[in-house]
Amino acid sequence: MSVNITKLFRSAEETETPEVAIVQGKLPEWVAGTYYRVGPAKFDFKDFTMNHMLDGYAMIAKFDITPERVTFQKKYLQSDSYKRAIAAQRPVITEFGTPACSDPNKSLFSKFVTALMPEFSDNDYSTLLKIGPDLFSICDTCYFRQVDTQALGNSPEKYDSNKLFGVNGQSAHPLTDSNGDVWNIGFTFFPGLKYQVVRVPNGKS
Repeated sequence: MSVNITKLFRSAEETETPEVAIVQGKLPEWVAGTYYRVGPAKFDFKDFTMNHMLDGYAMIAKFDITPERVTFQKKYLQSDSYKRAIAAQRPVITEFGTPACSDPNKSLFSKFVTALMPEFSDNDYSTLLKIGPDLFSICDTCYFRQVDTQALGNSPEKYDSNKLFGVNGQSAHPLTDSNGDVWNIGFTFFPGLKYQVVRVPNGKS
């Protein structure tokens, strides 16, 4: 049973094509370029509502800014968690405050395995990070996803920090230093709980 949070948060709609924003006043000449944001945006399904703000499925927003005009577009990140939730009309992978529901597309054996070894979500709603020429959306699980900056919601690749860095999970808020190196904190469970510092050198992809 889910909690009604409709008075606190509401699901956002995608924009299929960029919309021209109404600009009041005059933009400074130095304000130009493309600005991306990510955040939780899908909370409601046909007969189900997510329990917590951090359970909303990620939406990527894009602002194209020129001295003449600003266009705006937003699309849902096509994560595995999001696509499976859309198909089932409820979450089938546990999110921050909403437990997973039974996945109607899984066999009985698969459901049994999932009960013993729960899946981690790739609903990367927290932070956008640029590494080299690529843009990534991340959260505090082991998964992060590349963002297609043209098609926006499309995510051509999912990465696993277990395989790349040897950490079971990671902070959702990496930092970039003055050299362009990206730093983050992760953790490992075995052979004992430990924190790990991860560094991605500037220029690496």
